[in-house]
Amino acid sequence: MAVYVAVDVICLFLGMIIGGSKGFTGLGIILGLLLGPLGVLIVAVMKPTPEVQAKRQLEVEAAVEAERARQVEAERRRLQGQQPDRRT
Repeated sequence: MAVYVAVDVICLFLGMIIGGSKGFTGLGIILGLLLGPLGVLIVAVMKPTPEVQAKRQLEVEAAVEAERARQVEAERRRLQGQQPDRRT
């Protein structure tokens, strides 16, 4: 009996974490608790909400822009004969 409770609690938390990353925290908790590992699997294959997708896209665009700026600065330093910035 204790094993079933432990599995349910673990599935609840996994459902919450995975669902939260996709914008479905409450649904992840419910499915993880009621359906156990099957509920976690269902939440794992769900598509993220449009809001989460938009947020991820903005994060990717910001990272790409920062990398472009770093490359432009490195090229500017190279052309001026300065030591390149070694930060990563």
